[in-house]
Amino acid sequence: MARDLQERIKKLSIERRLPSGAVLPTEPELMTLLGAGRNSVREALKALQAMGIVEIRHGFGTHVGPRSLALMVEGLAAARGAGLAEADRAFHATLYRGLENVLLGEALEAFWDAFHRVRTDLAEVLRDPKVTCRQHREIVDAVRSGDSVRAEAAIRHHFLNIRTRATSTAP
Repeated sequence: MARDLQERIKKLSIERRLPSGAVLPTEPELMTLLGAGRNSVREALKALQAMGIVEIRHGFGTHVGPRSLALMVEGLAAARGAGLAEADRAFHATLYRGLENVLLGEALEAFWDAFHRVRTDLAEVLRDPKVTCRQHREIVDAVRSGDSVRAEAAIRHHFLNIRTRATSTAP
C-alpha cells in the first residue's frame, strides 16, 4: 500500500509538472485525492523524503524535492504510448521552469502544443523510449555538474530527432 501511494504521489507530481521546490497538496488533500488514510499518506511521504523526492518542511508544507528532474527521467522510462509524450513534456517543463524565465516557459508550451498537433504528420521515425531516457539523463547530469557546454550539446542532440522528422516530411 505504501509503495503504491509513493508511486501515485510521484505520478501526481509529474502530471502537474511540479518543479523542485513547488508545494504539493496538503496531507488532507492527498488523503482525498488518493483515497488513503492519514498514516498511509504520511508513511509514503516519509519514504519519498528519504529518497529526496519530496521535502517535508514542518509548518510550511510538503514540497517537491531536489530529485524532481531525476523523477521526470524515471517517469519517462516507465511511460508508454501517449504517456511517453506527456512524461517527455513534463521533463522539459521541469528542466526549463528552474530558469524562472516566463517567456521561455511560454515559448516551450507553444512548441509542445504545436508539436503534438502535427506529430502525426511527421515522418515516422521510431523513437526508442530508452534512447530518450538516456538523453534526458545526459542532460540532467550536465546540468547538475554545472557544465553548460555539455548541457547545450546534450539538448541539441536530443532535439535532433525532431529536426530530422520535420525535414523528412518537407516537400
